[in-house]
Amino acid sequence: MHDDAGPTGSTVWGAAGPVPHPPAGWYPDPGGAGARWWDGYAWTSHTAPPPAGAETPPAPVTWPGMGSGSPTADLGRWRWEPARGWQWLPAWAGAADWSQRMVPVVDGERRLGAVLRWGLVTIGALAVCLAALRFGYATQLTASARWFRVAWHALGAGRPAPPPPTPPAAYSLLSYLSSLTGLAVAIVFLVWQHRAASAARWLGLPARHSPAWGVVFWFVPVANLWCPYQALRDCLPPGHPIRRRVLLCWLLFLASTVVDVLGAWAWLLSGLPAAASDGLLTTAVALWLAALFLGWRLVADVGAAHEAIVGTR
Repeated sequence: MHDDAGPTGSTVWGAAGPVPHPPAGWYPDPGGAGARWWDGYAWTSHTAPPPAGAETPPAPVTWPGMGSGSPTADLGRWRWEPARGWQWLPAWAGAADWSQRMVPVVDGERRLGAVLRWGLVTIGALAVCLAALRFGYATQLTASARWFRVAWHALGAGRPAPPPPTPPAAYSLLSYLSSLTGLAVAIVFLVWQHRAASAARWLGLPARHSPAWGVVFWFVPVANLWCPYQALRDCLPPGHPIRRRVLLCWLLFLASTVVDVLGAWAWLLSGLPAAASDGLLTTAVALWLAALFLGWRLVADVGAAHEAIVGTR
């Protein structure tokens, strides 16, 4: 016995109204391995092994509210295409005006993604310049760190703090520029994430969080350690190989943040040798650059995945 629900589940209501079942064809068998023939209205008894040259379709996923007729019922399905391999087809892709509706959405996401990628390159370049200036002005910056420790202890003891030394002008200017640029890029990134998640929802991709909550979680303590990663991951189809890269990028981002905090503590408050704090801060910059590079690729990969879905007919 097989569930009567088709490859995309029962009739789906989209923006244009009820969407018909997908056309007849071979689809991954919801009841076992291989493929089963869908006649356009119901599953038949005809089965076959996967098409010649086909790899195993991406692993099924279980999601709250899904039907039992397909691993991704009411959301979409994987379809084998000899020239392209397994392709994700949204549940309502059969609507006559589906591509027309989705093209401007995906195009807008792609254009904003291009701006974001340039922003990521910019803050990466500024991080490298700041690291280089830190070594170039090591003596002056060490004096500033020593003053900070003295002032910290003086304020704690109720004594007036000594006047601060004058920091190097080039370092201060680049620090302000880096902070302002980082803030601007962060805003663009959050807007892009919301657009990408919204496009993914329209494309029928399952998601644990709404596009809005995916952005809000960045500002919620504890939740911001994992939920933003889930929101970014769910911009890609289930089983997409780039999802592993999202996890690696997220772990590098978390590691760079932790090491940066430790480096700042060692530099400003611990009184450890400068070599210790310099090593930590340099490691933080290296991790940050690696995360930026993967993030730069991720923005392009998400856009490419969405464009591929829109092009799937």
